[in-house]
Amino acid sequence: MVISMGKKLSFEYVEQYCQLHHNQSIHIFGDKHGYRYNVNHPLIRELYEKYKNKKEIPLWCPLSDRQRQEFEILVDCWFEKNKG
Repeated sequence: MVISMGKKLSFEYVEQYCQLHHNQSIHIFGDKHGYRYNVNHPLIRELYEKYKNKKEIPLWCPLSDRQRQEFEILVDCWFEKNKG
């Protein structure tokens, strides 16, 4: 989607566009921190919230880099266990 400078978009249009195009991929590509999973994807979000609950981390609090790496390893294991 290309938007020229000065073109105003309605809030409703932007909200609808984001709902259609946001969170479609489970994976993140080219993340500067090296993260591989999109925690906003519904499936990953569910696993993310379970991980945070198990570690007693408030939902509003982001994970440390070490915690995020551990989470992503656990997601890898979950996918391996649940494939097929």
